[in-house]
Amino acid sequence: MELIKIPNVSPLYILEQVDVLKAIGHAAIQGLTQKNTGQVRIEDLFEKQFPEYQEVVPPRSNQLIDDYLKFLKANVNAYKNEVPFHFFPQWAFPILERALSDLPFNFIQIMNAGYRAEINVPIPRNEKIYVKAQIQKIEVKNNILYITTKVISETQTAPEALIAYLTALLRLPKKDKSSSNGKKSKSLQEFTVPFEAKEIARFNFPANTGLNYSILSGDINPVHWLDPYAQMMGFKRVILHGFASSAFCIEAINNNIFAGNIHKLKEVDIKFTKPLLLPAKPKLYYLRENNHFYLAEAKLARAYITASFKTKN
Repeated sequence: MELIKIPNVSPLYILEQVDVLKAIGHAAIQGLTQKNTGQVRIEDLFEKQFPEYQEVVPPRSNQLIDDYLKFLKANVNAYKNEVPFHFFPQWAFPILERALSDLPFNFIQIMNAGYRAEINVPIPRNEKIYVKAQIQKIEVKNNILYITTKVISETQTAPEALIAYLTALLRLPKKDKSSSNGKKSKSLQEFTVPFEAKEIARFNFPANTGLNYSILSGDINPVHWLDPYAQMMGFKRVILHGFASSAFCIEAINNNIFAGNIHKLKEVDIKFTKPLLLPAKPKLYYLRENNHFYLAEAKLARAYITASFKTKN
């Protein structure tokens, strides 16, 4: 099976990421001033009603969208009149940062754990995108705080085009007794590629894949493109964005499972289960019986992504 090789992108796209860069800067400043997690009463957050934030963002440029699709090796012509739904982090990150800033935590310690997306209608190009974000649920499992934020993306002609539920996690101090609910941690088997899964795609992610996605998406966290920073954060090398990994998987499924039909997906539920260090040559596996897919090095290996999907009739 031929490797899917990832092309480079123009660094000039960073000029289109002003809003995202502002949000990242604000998050970094907030991370330096927020309270220590150990000083927060977690129980006070469980029943709290969080505000809904709203923003209007200008249309994404057609060239940015096209080069993002080329980066993913997607069918650009299939998206001639619409924006791929998995590009939503590019315009949603600023409002997501605003929503999460209501939490009394160090923002830079919050990690992306995955998302569930309901794809209702295509997001048309050349229209303003109206975005809403609100924290929906906070819960604690096995000393980890899970935060679910609902993000709605729509346009004037496509109401509620995309509804995404993003999950973030924060590891709590072990001394915090409220962080234990008495349940055992999930078995590693849940995150392991089943032997029955079929390989449907192979990828070749060079070391600069994270840098290129950072330029396209505006998520310029240096853990994705600067080795010394990644090592300072506890990784051997830079790691690929979870959103980038999942977008590659979705387009490979469109091409290899749906015969190029980009409108087949109704819902996708994705969990980021292991950091993907770059460079890497992972494989995409598909289990037809339950529409699960896995991004991993091999069968029976721990997956970088575990996911499932539902299709439209």
